[in-house]
Amino acid sequence: MRSDWGGLDRAAHAASLRADFAADRDGPGALARLLYYYPAEGRREVHERIRQLMDEPGEANLWPVGQLIDTLDSFDWAELRSDLFALWQRAVTQERAFETLPQARKNPLAMGPAEAAVACSLRLVHKGHDEQIRAFAVEEIKRLHAQAASFSGAGSSAFDYQIDRYNDLLRRLDDRSENPPSQPSEPPVGPPPQGMSVRLSPIDLVHGRWNQLRLRFEVSGIDASQLAAARVVLTSARDDTDFDLAPRDRKTEFVHPAVGRTDDSAMTANPPPSVEVYLDRPPGLAHRLRSVRGYIDLVAPSFDANSVVRVERVAGTLGVPIRSPLLAAAHVTVTVFDAKSCNDAFNGSASNSGGPQDYGARPLFRDGPPKGAPADLFKAPEVTDVDIAFGIDDPDNRAVATELVAPDGLPLRYNHNGWYHSSGTQGRRLDLYRLSNPDSRAEATAIFHLVTEKSLVRVPFEFSDVPLPDRG
Repeated sequence: MRSDWGGLDRAAHAASLRADFAADRDGPGALARLLYYYPAEGRREVHERIRQLMDEPGEANLWPVGQLIDTLDSFDWAELRSDLFALWQRAVTQERAFETLPQARKNPLAMGPAEAAVACSLRLVHKGHDEQIRAFAVEEIKRLHAQAASFSGAGSSAFDYQIDRYNDLLRRLDDRSENPPSQPSEPPVGPPPQGMSVRLSPIDLVHGRWNQLRLRFEVSGIDASQLAAARVVLTSARDDTDFDLAPRDRKTEFVHPAVGRTDDSAMTANPPPSVEVYLDRPPGLAHRLRSVRGYIDLVAPSFDANSVVRVERVAGTLGVPIRSPLLAAAHVTVTVFDAKSCNDAFNGSASNSGGPQDYGARPLFRDGPPKGAPADLFKAPEVTDVDIAFGIDDPDNRAVATELVAPDGLPLRYNHNGWYHSSGTQGRRLDLYRLSNPDSRAEATAIFHLVTEKSLVRVPFEFSDVPLPDRG
Protein backbone atom coordinates (compact mmCIF):
# COMPACT_ATOMS: atom_id res chain seq x y z
CA MET A 1 0.00 0.00 0.00
CA ARG A 2 1.14 3.55 -0.55
CA SER A 3 2.07 5.52 2.53
CA ASP A 4 0.28 8.68 1.36
CA TRP A 5 -2.76 8.82 -0.91
CA GLY A 6 -2.95 12.60 -0.74
CA GLY A 7 -2.94 14.36 -4.11
CA LEU A 8 -4.63 11.54 -6.02
CA ASP A 9 -7.80 12.37 -7.91
CA ARG A 10 -10.65 9.84 -8.19
CA ALA A 11 -9.37 8.31 -11.43
CA ALA A 12 -5.85 7.85 -10.07
CA HIS A 13 -7.14 6.43 -6.79
CA ALA A 14 -9.34 3.91 -8.63
CA ALA A 15 -6.46 2.97 -10.94
CA SER A 16 -4.17 2.39 -7.97
CA LEU A 17 -6.76 0.14 -6.29
CA ARG A 18 -7.20 -1.82 -9.52
CA ALA A 19 -3.43 -2.28 -9.75
CA ASP A 20 -3.23 -3.46 -6.12
CA PHE A 21 -6.02 -5.98 -6.73
CA ALA A 22 -4.47 -7.25 -9.96
CA ALA A 23 -1.03 -7.65 -8.35
CA ASP A 24 -2.50 -9.14 -5.13
CA ARG A 25 -1.03 -6.35 -3.00
CA ASP A 26 -3.58 -6.64 -0.21
CA GLY A 27 -5.93 -7.93 -2.91
CA PRO A 28 -9.01 -8.41 -0.68
CA GLY A 29 -8.63 -4.96 0.88
CA ALA A 30 -8.06 -3.27 -2.47
CA LEU A 31 -11.11 -4.96 -4.01
CA ALA A 32 -13.37 -4.10 -1.05
CA ARG A 33 -12.36 -0.43 -1.23
CA LEU A 34 -12.78 -0.39 -5.01
CA LEU A 35 -16.31 -1.78 -4.67
CA TYR A 36 -17.11 0.69 -1.90
CA TYR A 37 -15.74 3.87 -3.46
CA TYR A 38 -16.20 3.02 -7.17
CA PRO A 39 -18.90 0.28 -7.44
CA ALA A 40 -19.06 0.17 -11.25
CA GLU A 41 -15.31 -0.28 -11.63
CA GLY A 42 -15.17 -2.79 -8.79
CA ARG A 43 -17.88 -4.90 -10.38
CA ARG A 44 -16.02 -4.89 -13.70
CA GLU A 45 -12.87 -6.10 -11.94
CA VAL A 46 -14.79 -8.94 -10.25
CA HIS A 47 -16.38 -9.95 -13.54
CA GLU A 48 -13.02 -9.96 -15.30
CA ARG A 49 -11.36 -11.99 -12.53
CA ILE A 50 -14.10 -14.63 -12.67
CA ARG A 51 -13.95 -14.74 -16.48
CA GLN A 52 -10.19 -15.30 -16.27
CA LEU A 53 -10.80 -18.32 -14.06
CA MET A 54 -13.51 -19.56 -16.39
CA ASP A 55 -11.36 -19.17 -19.50
CA GLU A 56 -8.24 -20.76 -18.03
CA PRO A 57 -7.46 -23.90 -20.09
CA GLY A 58 -7.08 -27.30 -18.48
CA GLU A 59 -7.25 -27.45 -14.68
CA ALA A 60 -7.83 -23.92 -13.44
CA ASN A 61 -6.28 -22.89 -10.14
CA LEU A 62 -9.48 -22.42 -8.12
CA TRP A 63 -7.87 -21.95 -4.71
CA PRO A 64 -8.42 -18.11 -4.79
CA VAL A 65 -12.19 -18.51 -5.17
CA GLY A 66 -12.86 -18.87 -1.45
CA GLN A 67 -10.96 -15.69 -0.60
CA LEU A 68 -12.70 -13.82 -3.42
CA ILE A 69 -16.13 -14.84 -2.14
CA ASP A 70 -15.19 -13.89 1.42
CA THR A 71 -14.28 -10.41 0.16
CA LEU A 72 -17.64 -10.14 -1.64
CA ASP A 73 -19.57 -11.03 1.51
CA SER A 74 -21.05 -7.51 1.90
CA PHE A 75 -21.72 -6.94 -1.80
CA ASP A 76 -24.35 -8.31 -4.17
CA TRP A 77 -25.60 -7.58 -7.68
CA ALA A 78 -27.41 -9.56 -10.38
CA GLU A 79 -24.43 -10.15 -12.69
CA LEU A 80 -22.38 -11.43 -9.74
CA ARG A 81 -24.91 -14.20 -9.09
CA SER A 82 -24.73 -15.22 -12.74
CA ASP A 83 -20.94 -15.21 -12.70
CA LEU A 84 -20.78 -17.24 -9.48
CA PHE A 85 -23.15 -19.85 -10.87
CA ALA A 86 -20.98 -20.20 -13.98
CA LEU A 87 -17.94 -20.51 -11.73
CA TRP A 88 -19.78 -23.11 -9.64
CA GLN A 89 -20.43 -25.15 -12.80
CA ARG A 90 -16.74 -24.97 -13.74
CA ALA A 91 -15.67 -26.05 -10.26
CA VAL A 92 -18.12 -28.98 -10.18
CA THR A 93 -17.00 -30.15 -13.63
CA GLN A 94 -13.34 -29.92 -12.63
CA GLU A 95 -13.94 -31.74 -9.33
CA ARG A 96 -15.71 -34.63 -11.10
CA ALA A 97 -12.89 -34.88 -13.64
CA PHE A 98 -10.39 -34.98 -10.78
CA GLU A 99 -12.24 -37.87 -9.15
CA THR A 100 -11.99 -39.98 -12.32
CA LEU A 101 -8.19 -39.79 -12.39
CA PRO A 102 -6.19 -42.89 -11.43
CA GLN A 103 -5.06 -42.72 -7.81
CA ALA A 104 -1.39 -42.47 -8.82
CA ARG A 105 -2.06 -39.25 -10.75
CA LYS A 106 -3.97 -37.48 -7.99
CA ASN A 107 -2.33 -34.64 -6.16
CA PRO A 108 -3.27 -34.98 -2.47
CA LEU A 109 -3.20 -31.19 -2.17
CA ALA A 110 -5.60 -30.65 -5.10
CA MET A 111 -8.78 -29.75 -3.24
CA GLY A 112 -9.25 -26.45 -5.04
CA PRO A 113 -12.28 -27.44 -7.17
CA ALA A 114 -14.21 -28.89 -4.22
CA GLU A 115 -13.46 -25.88 -2.02
CA ALA A 116 -14.51 -23.51 -4.80
CA ALA A 117 -17.73 -25.43 -5.46
CA VAL A 118 -18.73 -25.32 -1.79
CA ALA A 119 -17.84 -21.61 -1.46
CA CYS A 120 -19.98 -20.77 -4.50
CA SER A 121 -22.78 -23.04 -3.29
CA LEU A 122 -23.00 -21.27 0.08
CA ARG A 123 -23.22 -17.89 -1.65
CA LEU A 124 -25.90 -19.12 -4.08
CA VAL A 125 -28.29 -20.68 -1.53
CA HIS A 126 -31.88 -19.53 -2.27
CA LYS A 127 -30.70 -17.61 -5.34
CA GLY A 128 -32.47 -19.79 -7.93
CA HIS A 129 -30.11 -22.76 -8.12
CA ASP A 130 -31.07 -24.79 -5.05
CA GLU A 131 -31.98 -27.99 -6.93
CA GLN A 132 -28.66 -28.14 -8.80
CA ILE A 133 -26.72 -27.42 -5.60
CA ARG A 134 -28.72 -30.02 -3.66
CA ALA A 135 -28.08 -32.69 -6.31
CA PHE A 136 -24.34 -31.89 -6.22
CA ALA A 137 -24.20 -32.09 -2.40
CA VAL A 138 -26.09 -35.39 -2.26
CA GLU A 139 -23.85 -36.88 -4.95
CA GLU A 140 -20.71 -35.75 -3.11
CA ILE A 141 -21.92 -37.24 0.18
CA LYS A 142 -22.57 -40.58 -1.50
CA ARG A 143 -19.17 -40.50 -3.18
CA LEU A 144 -17.37 -39.66 0.05
CA HIS A 145 -19.17 -42.42 1.95
CA ALA A 146 -18.21 -44.90 -0.77
CA GLN A 147 -14.58 -43.77 -0.69
CA ALA A 148 -14.47 -44.01 3.09
CA ALA A 149 -15.91 -47.52 2.98
CA SER A 150 -13.28 -48.60 0.46
CA PHE A 151 -10.66 -47.99 3.14
CA SER A 152 -12.25 -50.78 5.22
CA GLY A 153 -12.35 -48.50 8.25
CA ALA A 154 -8.72 -47.40 8.10
CA GLY A 155 -8.60 -43.73 7.26
CA SER A 156 -12.35 -43.34 6.78
CA SER A 157 -12.48 -40.65 9.45
CA ALA A 158 -10.50 -38.37 7.14
CA PHE A 159 -13.69 -37.91 5.11
CA ASP A 160 -15.91 -36.91 8.04
CA TYR A 161 -15.13 -33.21 7.79
CA GLN A 162 -16.04 -33.10 4.09
CA ILE A 163 -19.25 -35.05 4.65
CA ASP A 164 -20.23 -32.72 7.51
CA ARG A 165 -19.59 -29.75 5.26
CA TYR A 166 -22.00 -31.00 2.61
CA ASN A 167 -24.58 -31.90 5.24
CA ASP A 168 -24.34 -28.33 6.51
CA LEU A 169 -24.94 -27.11 2.96
CA LEU A 170 -28.08 -29.27 2.77
CA ARG A 171 -29.29 -27.82 6.08
CA ARG A 172 -28.84 -24.31 4.70
CA LEU A 173 -30.83 -25.26 1.61
CA ASP A 174 -33.63 -26.61 3.83
CA ASP A 175 -33.69 -23.49 5.98
CA ARG A 176 -36.10 -20.91 4.55
CA SER A 177 -35.87 -18.43 7.42
CA GLU A 178 -34.27 -15.03 7.12
CA ASN A 179 -31.70 -15.83 9.81
CA PRO A 180 -28.57 -17.81 8.92
CA PRO A 181 -28.64 -21.38 10.33
CA SER A 182 -26.39 -22.97 12.91
CA GLN A 183 -25.50 -19.78 14.77
CA PRO A 184 -24.58 -20.26 18.43
CA SER A 185 -27.17 -18.80 20.77
CA GLU A 186 -26.11 -15.75 22.74
CA PRO A 187 -26.17 -15.96 26.55
CA PRO A 188 -28.29 -13.43 28.42
CA VAL A 189 -26.31 -10.59 29.92
CA GLY A 190 -27.06 -7.86 32.42
CA PRO A 191 -25.61 -4.35 32.89
CA PRO A 192 -21.90 -4.07 33.82
CA PRO A 193 -21.01 -3.50 37.48
CA GLN A 194 -20.44 0.06 38.61
CA GLY A 195 -16.95 1.44 38.13
CA MET A 196 -15.99 -0.46 34.98
CA SER A 197 -14.63 1.48 32.02
CA VAL A 198 -12.72 0.79 28.82
CA ARG A 199 -9.62 2.55 27.49
CA LEU A 200 -8.33 2.16 23.93
CA SER A 201 -4.55 1.98 23.59
CA PRO A 202 -2.88 3.65 20.59
CA ILE A 203 -3.63 1.65 17.46
CA ASP A 204 -0.64 -0.16 15.99
CA LEU A 205 0.03 -1.67 12.58
CA VAL A 206 0.90 -5.36 12.57
CA HIS A 207 3.04 -5.89 9.50
CA GLY A 208 2.48 -9.00 7.44
CA ARG A 209 0.59 -10.11 4.38
CA TRP A 210 -2.52 -8.14 5.33
CA ASN A 211 -0.93 -5.25 7.30
CA GLN A 212 -3.71 -5.41 9.86
CA LEU A 213 -4.56 -2.76 12.41
CA ARG A 214 -4.64 -3.98 16.00
CA LEU A 215 -6.93 -2.43 18.58
CA ARG A 216 -6.01 -3.19 22.19
CA PHE A 217 -8.29 -2.37 25.10
CA GLU A 218 -7.80 -2.02 28.82
CA VAL A 219 -10.71 -2.58 31.22
CA SER A 220 -10.57 -0.90 34.62
CA GLY A 221 -12.66 -1.86 37.61
CA ILE A 222 -11.91 -5.58 37.54
CA ASP A 223 -8.79 -7.59 38.32
CA ALA A 224 -7.49 -9.42 35.23
CA SER A 225 -6.63 -12.42 37.42
CA GLN A 226 -10.37 -12.87 38.04
CA LEU A 227 -11.08 -13.44 34.34
CA ALA A 228 -11.38 -16.82 32.66
CA ALA A 229 -11.99 -15.45 29.17
CA ALA A 230 -12.71 -12.31 27.18
CA ARG A 231 -13.76 -11.28 23.70
CA VAL A 232 -14.05 -8.00 21.81
CA VAL A 233 -16.97 -7.51 19.43
CA LEU A 234 -16.81 -4.54 17.07
CA THR A 235 -20.13 -3.30 15.75
CA SER A 236 -18.59 -0.42 13.81
CA ALA A 237 -15.14 1.01 13.06
CA ARG A 238 -15.72 3.79 10.55
CA ASP A 239 -12.82 5.82 9.22
CA ASP A 240 -12.80 9.47 8.13
CA THR A 241 -13.66 8.46 4.55
CA ASP A 242 -16.81 6.75 5.91
CA PHE A 243 -15.47 3.23 5.22
CA ASP A 244 -16.37 0.63 7.86
CA LEU A 245 -13.25 -1.36 8.75
CA ALA A 246 -14.96 -3.65 11.27
CA PRO A 247 -14.46 -7.32 10.27
CA ARG A 248 -17.33 -8.60 8.17
CA ASP A 249 -16.66 -12.01 9.69
CA ARG A 250 -17.67 -10.87 13.17
CA LYS A 251 -16.69 -14.04 15.00
CA THR A 252 -17.43 -13.90 18.69
CA GLU A 253 -15.76 -16.99 20.12
CA PHE A 254 -14.21 -16.74 23.56
CA VAL A 255 -11.81 -19.63 22.97
CA HIS A 256 -8.64 -18.82 21.01
CA PRO A 257 -6.46 -21.95 21.25
CA ALA A 258 -2.73 -21.36 21.46
CA VAL A 259 0.27 -23.63 21.74
CA GLY A 260 3.75 -23.00 23.04
CA ARG A 261 4.71 -20.35 25.59
CA THR A 262 6.80 -17.23 25.81
CA ASP A 263 7.76 -17.50 29.48
CA ASP A 264 7.46 -19.81 32.47
CA SER A 265 4.24 -18.26 33.78
CA ALA A 266 2.18 -20.37 31.36
CA MET A 267 3.44 -23.49 33.15
CA THR A 268 1.61 -22.62 36.38
CA ALA A 269 -1.51 -20.70 35.33
CA ASN A 270 -3.74 -19.99 32.35
CA PRO A 271 -2.45 -16.92 30.48
CA PRO A 272 -4.63 -13.82 30.94
CA PRO A 273 -7.25 -13.45 28.22
CA SER A 274 -6.44 -11.14 25.33
CA VAL A 275 -8.58 -8.02 25.00
CA GLU A 276 -7.77 -7.01 21.44
CA VAL A 277 -9.19 -7.23 17.95
CA TYR A 278 -7.85 -6.82 14.41
CA LEU A 279 -9.43 -4.74 11.70
CA ASP A 280 -9.99 -6.46 8.39
CA ARG A 281 -7.70 -4.21 6.38
CA PRO A 282 -5.83 -0.91 6.63
CA PRO A 283 -7.57 2.17 5.27
CA GLY A 284 -6.68 3.81 1.99
CA LEU A 285 -7.12 7.58 2.21
CA ALA A 286 -8.02 7.50 5.90
CA HIS A 287 -5.95 9.00 8.67
CA ARG A 288 -8.32 8.58 11.64
CA LEU A 289 -11.15 6.41 12.84
CA ARG A 290 -14.16 8.65 13.06
CA SER A 291 -15.84 6.25 15.49
CA VAL A 292 -15.26 2.85 17.07
CA ARG A 293 -18.20 1.10 18.71
CA GLY A 294 -18.72 -2.30 20.26
CA TYR A 295 -18.51 -4.14 23.53
CA ILE A 296 -16.18 -6.34 25.55
CA ASP A 297 -17.46 -9.53 27.14
CA LEU A 298 -15.63 -10.69 30.24
CA VAL A 299 -16.15 -14.06 31.95
CA ALA A 300 -15.53 -13.77 35.71
CA PRO A 301 -16.01 -17.10 37.54
CA SER A 302 -16.06 -15.34 40.91
CA PHE A 303 -19.40 -13.79 39.95
CA ASP A 304 -21.16 -17.17 39.72
CA ALA A 305 -20.22 -20.39 41.53
CA ASN A 306 -22.32 -22.35 39.02
CA SER A 307 -19.99 -21.27 36.21
CA VAL A 308 -17.16 -23.44 37.58
CA VAL A 309 -17.26 -27.23 37.07
CA ARG A 310 -14.76 -29.35 39.03
CA VAL A 311 -14.18 -32.97 38.02
CA GLU A 312 -11.92 -34.97 40.34
CA ARG A 313 -9.70 -37.72 38.95
CA VAL A 314 -10.76 -36.64 35.49
CA ALA A 315 -8.38 -39.06 33.75
CA GLY A 316 -10.46 -41.94 35.12
CA THR A 317 -13.55 -40.96 33.11
CA LEU A 318 -12.19 -42.36 29.84
CA GLY A 319 -14.42 -42.78 26.83
CA VAL A 320 -17.76 -41.65 28.28
CA PRO A 321 -19.15 -38.11 28.64
CA ILE A 322 -18.51 -36.55 32.04
CA ARG A 323 -21.69 -36.44 34.09
CA SER A 324 -22.33 -32.92 35.34
CA PRO A 325 -25.62 -31.01 35.71
CA LEU A 326 -23.79 -27.73 35.15
CA LEU A 327 -22.24 -28.93 31.88
CA ALA A 328 -25.60 -30.31 30.76
CA ALA A 329 -27.34 -27.01 31.53
CA ALA A 330 -24.79 -25.24 29.31
CA HIS A 331 -25.29 -27.85 26.53
CA VAL A 332 -21.63 -28.83 26.87
CA THR A 333 -20.35 -32.41 26.65
CA VAL A 334 -16.80 -33.31 27.67
CA THR A 335 -15.19 -36.69 27.01
CA VAL A 336 -11.66 -37.76 27.99
CA PHE A 337 -9.86 -39.92 25.40
CA ASP A 338 -6.91 -42.23 25.96
CA ALA A 339 -3.65 -42.08 24.04
CA LYS A 340 -4.47 -45.04 21.77
CA SER A 341 -7.79 -43.53 20.62
CA CYS A 342 -6.09 -40.25 19.80
CA ASN A 343 -3.20 -41.87 17.94
CA ASP A 344 -5.58 -44.08 15.95
CA ALA A 345 -7.50 -40.96 14.92
CA PHE A 346 -4.37 -39.02 13.92
CA ASN A 347 -3.09 -42.00 11.92
CA GLY A 348 -6.43 -42.61 10.19
CA SER A 349 -7.08 -46.05 11.69
CA ALA A 350 -10.02 -45.12 13.95
CA SER A 351 -13.17 -46.83 12.69
CA ASN A 352 -15.79 -46.22 15.39
CA SER A 353 -17.73 -42.97 15.58
CA GLY A 354 -17.68 -40.89 18.73
CA GLY A 355 -13.89 -40.89 19.09
CA PRO A 356 -11.30 -38.11 18.77
CA GLN A 357 -11.77 -38.17 14.98
CA ASP A 358 -15.18 -36.55 15.52
CA TYR A 359 -13.43 -33.65 17.25
CA GLY A 360 -11.00 -32.85 14.45
CA ALA A 361 -8.21 -35.37 15.13
CA ARG A 362 -7.58 -36.65 11.60
CA PRO A 363 -4.66 -37.35 9.27
CA LEU A 364 -3.35 -34.30 7.48
CA PHE A 365 -3.64 -36.06 4.10
CA ARG A 366 -6.17 -38.71 3.17
CA ASP A 367 -3.65 -40.65 1.06
CA GLY A 368 -0.46 -39.86 2.94
CA PRO A 369 1.93 -36.90 2.54
CA PRO A 370 3.08 -35.78 -0.93
CA LYS A 371 5.83 -37.81 -2.53
CA GLY A 372 9.29 -36.66 -1.58
CA ALA A 373 8.08 -34.57 1.36
CA PRO A 374 10.23 -34.84 4.54
CA ALA A 375 8.59 -37.40 6.82
CA ASP A 376 9.14 -35.31 9.95
CA LEU A 377 7.33 -32.35 8.38
CA PHE A 378 4.05 -34.26 8.13
CA LYS A 379 4.45 -36.51 11.15
CA ALA A 380 1.21 -37.09 13.05
CA PRO A 381 1.05 -35.86 16.67
CA GLU A 382 2.04 -38.59 19.13
CA VAL A 383 -0.14 -38.71 22.24
CA THR A 384 1.36 -40.38 25.31
CA ASP A 385 0.09 -41.60 28.67
CA VAL A 386 1.30 -38.33 30.21
CA ASP A 387 -1.30 -36.41 28.17
CA ILE A 388 -4.92 -35.65 28.97
CA ALA A 389 -7.12 -35.28 25.90
CA PHE A 390 -10.47 -33.50 26.17
CA GLY A 391 -13.08 -33.85 23.44
CA ILE A 392 -15.38 -30.87 23.98
CA ASP A 393 -18.75 -30.56 22.26
CA ASP A 394 -19.78 -26.94 22.75
CA PRO A 395 -22.23 -25.72 20.07
CA ASP A 396 -23.09 -22.50 21.93
CA ASN A 397 -19.52 -21.47 22.84
CA ARG A 398 -20.07 -21.76 26.59
CA ALA A 399 -16.96 -23.70 27.73
CA VAL A 400 -14.33 -20.97 27.59
CA ALA A 401 -11.36 -22.21 29.65
CA THR A 402 -9.93 -25.42 31.10
CA GLU A 403 -7.49 -25.92 33.98
CA LEU A 404 -5.87 -28.91 35.67
CA VAL A 405 -5.04 -28.74 39.37
CA ALA A 406 -3.88 -31.09 42.13
CA PRO A 407 -6.46 -32.61 44.53
CA ASP A 408 -5.69 -29.88 47.06
CA GLY A 409 -6.39 -27.18 44.46
CA LEU A 410 -2.77 -26.19 43.95
CA PRO A 411 -1.69 -25.66 40.31
CA LEU A 412 -0.07 -28.49 38.39
CA ARG A 413 2.95 -27.79 36.23
CA TYR A 414 2.16 -28.08 32.53
CA ASN A 415 1.85 -25.80 29.54
CA HIS A 416 -1.54 -24.23 30.20
CA ASN A 417 -1.79 -23.21 26.54
CA GLY A 418 -1.89 -26.91 25.67
CA TRP A 419 0.37 -28.57 23.15
CA TYR A 420 -2.22 -29.44 20.50
CA HIS A 421 -5.71 -28.26 19.53
CA SER A 422 -7.92 -29.33 16.65
CA SER A 423 -11.40 -28.31 15.59
CA GLY A 424 -14.21 -30.48 14.26
CA THR A 425 -17.63 -29.31 13.14
CA GLN A 426 -20.67 -27.98 14.98
CA GLY A 427 -18.67 -26.60 17.92
CA ARG A 428 -16.48 -29.63 18.61
CA ARG A 429 -12.78 -29.41 19.47
CA LEU A 430 -9.98 -31.57 20.88
CA ASP A 431 -7.62 -30.05 23.47
CA LEU A 432 -4.44 -31.88 24.54
CA TYR A 433 -2.44 -31.07 27.68
CA ARG A 434 0.87 -32.72 28.67
CA LEU A 435 1.63 -32.85 32.38
CA SER A 436 5.24 -32.34 33.47
CA ASN A 437 4.91 -34.94 36.26
CA PRO A 438 3.48 -38.26 34.98
CA ASP A 439 2.44 -39.24 38.52
CA SER A 440 0.04 -36.27 38.76
CA ARG A 441 -2.18 -37.44 35.89
CA ALA A 442 -4.25 -40.01 37.78
CA GLU A 443 -5.10 -37.60 40.61
CA ALA A 444 -5.60 -34.44 38.52
CA THR A 445 -8.79 -32.43 38.92
CA ALA A 446 -10.15 -30.65 35.85
CA ILE A 447 -11.82 -27.26 36.13
CA PHE A 448 -14.07 -26.07 33.31
CA HIS A 449 -15.14 -22.42 33.22
CA LEU A 450 -18.54 -21.69 31.69
CA VAL A 451 -20.33 -18.63 30.38
CA THR A 452 -23.47 -18.08 32.44
CA GLU A 453 -25.79 -15.11 32.85
CA LYS A 454 -24.07 -14.15 36.12
CA SER A 455 -20.46 -14.85 35.10
CA LEU A 456 -20.72 -12.80 31.89
CA VAL A 457 -19.98 -9.08 32.17
CA ARG A 458 -20.56 -6.92 29.08
CA VAL A 459 -18.90 -3.51 28.93
CA PRO A 460 -19.89 -1.31 25.98
CA PHE A 461 -17.50 1.22 24.49
CA GLU A 462 -17.48 4.05 21.98
CA PHE A 463 -14.50 6.14 20.90
CA SER A 464 -14.30 9.04 18.48
CA ASP A 465 -11.56 10.67 16.39
CA VAL A 466 -8.92 7.96 16.94
CA PRO A 467 -5.60 8.53 15.10
CA LEU A 468 -4.41 5.78 12.79
CA PRO A 469 -0.72 4.81 12.64
CA ASP A 470 1.52 5.90 9.82
CA ARG A 471 1.54 3.13 7.19
CA GLY A 472 5.08 4.07 6.24
